[in-house]
Amino acid sequence: MEEQKLVIGIDLGTADSYVAYIRGGAIEVVQNEVSQRKTPSLVGFTDRERLLGDTALSQIKSNAKNTCRNFKHLLGQRFDSPAVDAEKFWSTCPLVQTEDGFAGYSVSYKGETTQFSATEVTAMFLTKLKQVTEAWCGAKVADAVIAVPSYFADFQRQALLDAAAIADLHVLRVVNEHTATALEYGFFRNSNFDAEKPSIVAFCQMGHSNFSVAIVQFLKGELTVLCEKSDKVGGRDMVECLIRTFADQFNKKTGCDVLTNKKACFKLEDAVAKTKKILSANTEASVSCECLMEDHDFSGNVDRETFLEMCKPMMKKVSDVLEAAKASCNLSVSAIDSVEICGGAARVPWVKEMCSKAFGGKELSTTMNADECVARGCALQAAILSPLYKVQDFKVEDSCKFPISIGWQMPISDGGNGNTKDVTSVVFSTDSVLNLLKVITFKRKAPFDLKVSYAADKLPSGTSKDLGTYTIEVPLQDAPKKVKVKTALTLHGTFAVQSAHLVEEEEDAPMPDAGDQEASRKRKIKRIDLSIKKKGCPGLSETLLKLSKEKEEKMIQDMQEVIETNARKNDLEAYILTMRSSIADGGKLKGYIKEEDSQMLSKQLESAEDWLYDHPDDLKEAFVKKLEELKVLGGPAEARHRDDARRPELIHSLEESISRFKAAAATAQGQPNPRSITENAKLQGLEKTCDEVQQWLTDSKDKQAKLSKLDDAVLTVETLQAKTDELVKLAESVLGQGDSTPSPIAANGKSALDVD
Repeated sequence: MEEQKLVIGIDLGTADSYVAYIRGGAIEVVQNEVSQRKTPSLVGFTDRERLLGDTALSQIKSNAKNTCRNFKHLLGQRFDSPAVDAEKFWSTCPLVQTEDGFAGYSVSYKGETTQFSATEVTAMFLTKLKQVTEAWCGAKVADAVIAVPSYFADFQRQALLDAAAIADLHVLRVVNEHTATALEYGFFRNSNFDAEKPSIVAFCQMGHSNFSVAIVQFLKGELTVLCEKSDKVGGRDMVECLIRTFADQFNKKTGCDVLTNKKACFKLEDAVAKTKKILSANTEASVSCECLMEDHDFSGNVDRETFLEMCKPMMKKVSDVLEAAKASCNLSVSAIDSVEICGGAARVPWVKEMCSKAFGGKELSTTMNADECVARGCALQAAILSPLYKVQDFKVEDSCKFPISIGWQMPISDGGNGNTKDVTSVVFSTDSVLNLLKVITFKRKAPFDLKVSYAADKLPSGTSKDLGTYTIEVPLQDAPKKVKVKTALTLHGTFAVQSAHLVEEEEDAPMPDAGDQEASRKRKIKRIDLSIKKKGCPGLSETLLKLSKEKEEKMIQDMQEVIETNARKNDLEAYILTMRSSIADGGKLKGYIKEEDSQMLSKQLESAEDWLYDHPDDLKEAFVKKLEELKVLGGPAEARHRDDARRPELIHSLEESISRFKAAAATAQGQPNPRSITENAKLQGLEKTCDEVQQWLTDSKDKQAKLSKLDDAVLTVETLQAKTDELVKLAESVLGQGDSTPSPIAANGKSALDVD
């Protein structure tokens, strides 16, 4: 049977992540192992294993220094970037510079201090999302679309693609979050759109760490992002305001600075996050933390007015984004048909008020699932791009966020002195649509460099203008020849030099009988592929990518071993508890085990329980061996009880089958259609076997009746099932022959002998 495949959409969030998929023509959201539709974006480490998602969350308070969070914001960022400095406040474990100069985490894993890059940690979490999805859907993940904030530059987007590759996740597209939201909104409203008159919708989206405003134009069967503006401001900034305010109060009361203690700071963060939610619907809220720091408790109150005062710097950022979006779209507020608000932090009253006011007091629309819309849009985009699904055409047009330029050295005609001048040209402007190819032609006779950079004057904090150098390996030539370089603004929103080739023109020799030799010559164009070397470009090298994949595969194997070990440990613990109650007075096995064996087994159970507490980290084989030791006495008692419980059912089933098969054989022999001697012999043989099985069953029942519950059974489950299977097999071979004789074996597609 062919393995079922599916495509998914991933909203990789700062705090929580969502995965959506297509089923039965509808978009559904995956539930994880704790039946939650969201999975905490956390990766933790212990002396035995790594913890992913909810497992990491359950231990973060005691394991904060070994828990990685907010890795989305460290992707593709150099350690000395201002963006990394901003994340140090939120990180519960030390941030460090990895060997390649990028940001990563320092944790203790299996007793050793280990460094993991943000790309590696993201890959671990993507592995978790993939495993959760396959477990929930019962299918193999074939392709994915992953959403990112629009401000993600090439280094960040490529780092995410590398993380997906390490996790063995094939990515069809890295899509902007606002584009995914617009697709989820527009696709199911397609019948309401006009083919010529556009509908304009403003999407105001505030998540845990980002606020964006996108103005999107919808026509029937397509959407175009007219403009999008964003800033790193979101729900966690509101939490930070409360953290700093309450930390200051606590410091004044006790002299303890919470902000210097990561564990205490996280406890306070967890408490004030709940306070923020309460303030969204109430005018006042309290906060309390037991043993916040150095055995000091803390409690406090905050009203909405004070909270709004704290949020004024945020309000300025939100206002700037709103005004910038309106200015960029070149449309009047009246031309915007509706304003859709979404994102987890958009429920805060002042955010909704500002968004409504910015668009002329329009009533905000909340027709989408505020938390899941990005993941749902990603799943829809994945289905559109994947060959596994048939989806109605819906064009999604997004554009380049930052202009990209290419620089090179141009030879100067100065009498052959070999001097050059620097030339720079914008190859992809800010209005360039994604998935665009451009071919640039040069004339060169030797290798040359192309330096790629962003041409924007203003870039997000920590984003370098430099995108690396591509060296086009042109073989040395006597004279300059055409070199065509194919560049691309990919569907992921990244720049790439896809290929380069040397163009040579050759003239064929003239035909011997040609009158006009010049006219008879034909020009033949020859293209020679050129190799391209990259330096300082986004992404891991093939060697590092391969090593990271091997590392991740090894960790997955280690995790599987831990999972199996935990399962065997749980089996042993469950057996001890179950067997102890089963052999006690009133237990189900009390009458099936001798008193001396029961006492000995009780001692073994007590000893095994003590051993279990003293050896929690032993290998899987140790737990298996200990369970086998207990089953030496416990196993036979369980078998006798099981045989007693199931024996009547199996005897009845076998007797019924004997009767039916014997009757069927007799009926077949009495049919008017003549049968061969061989066929009749087989039918007679079946009748005889039925008689023999009946006699065996009668004798065995008599023997079994003379035995006590403490004696090993004669009529065991195994012997009854074996005898039944043997009879069924014979009946199938005999009664299954001949078109005129229906087989009595199958009843409603199931054998009458099937037992649970």
